[in-house]
Amino acid sequence: MVVLARVDYARLRRLKYGIYALLILSILASSAGPRNQGSHRAISLPFFSFQASELGKVLLTVALAGFIVDRARRLRERDTTARVMLAALVPAMLVIAQPDLGSGWCTW
Repeated sequence: MVVLARVDYARLRRLKYGIYALLILSILASSAGPRNQGSHRAISLPFFSFQASELGKVLLTVALAGFIVDRARRLRERDTTARVMLAALVPAMLVIAQPDLGSGWCTW
């Protein structure tokens, strides 16, 4: 909490594309991990493992917030709505394809 309290969240807006790329890469990396009851769910590291979909929920929220803030004057345009929906749909479909359906539906 102390580290996150010191982060300038305005910088996250400039990093939105990198954050989105990290989101996609983390979901794809979990596909290479071990299977658990027929689906890939976690990224295994030497000392712990974590679910990429849980990290992805936070990263998706931050990335979409940065995108929406940049397009604040064009929020009512169909183009903005379509881009936001597509950006949210891609990671959701990657999670559902694992098939970790519980996390996939929570991503929406």
